[in-house]
Amino acid sequence: MIIRYAAPQDVPQMLLIYEPYIADSAITFETVVPARTEFENRLKIVINGFPWLICERLGFSEFALFNKIGYKNSSWHDVLWMVLVINSHEKEQSNPLLFSDLRSDFRVLEIIRKETTLLNQ
Repeated sequence: MIIRYAAPQDVPQMLLIYEPYIADSAITFETVVPARTEFENRLKIVINGFPWLICERLGFSEFALFNKIGYKNSSWHDVLWMVLVINSHEKEQSNPLLFSDLRSDFRVLEIIRKETTLLNQ
């Protein structure tokens, strides 16, 4: 997998990725695919202050499909939830602690005392 900064020459491919989301989903509020020059301007504005990253191989897998939950352009659309496992867990996960169990932990009691003090000021 290669992750790099987006460049103006990436815009045509970016628009090809973005177009189905505009036309066939409720993911974006846009209803018309932006022109290449418009999207290039957006890219220039964003990369002036923030990184816009391109991942050349994603590796996402489908997690769940929600039928007809996104409404756009006077019709309902399916929404697909996709996931990417970044790192597997080394060991079996433990059960979460109950709040009642945390109340006996001195560190937790000290945090609650400090927060309560701040709230009451």
